[in-house]
Amino acid sequence: MWGEHEHGRDGVHDTEVLVVFCELAWKESLIGSSGGVLSTTSHYDGFGAVLVRLADVTSDDLAAYLDEGYRDRAPTSLRKLLDA
Repeated sequence: MWGEHEHGRDGVHDTEVLVVFCELAWKESLIGSSGGVLSTTSHYDGFGAVLVRLADVTSDDLAAYLDEGYRDRAPTSLRKLLDA
């Protein structure tokens, strides 16, 4: 979750924001298809992460973003357990 420092730094004041990992190759596509729920800032340029506006995201979409973010970073053995 972002704290006061991040809100002040990046000018996002109207919602709570959660940083979620994603595949860098899919980042722009995810943001573009999210209807404004996902965004990024220059701080995350070149990094596989998106900002999720918690006030606007559905619980199903948030669960999907978190699942994919975890799978992106989890060791192969844990991903296999999830898929079993």
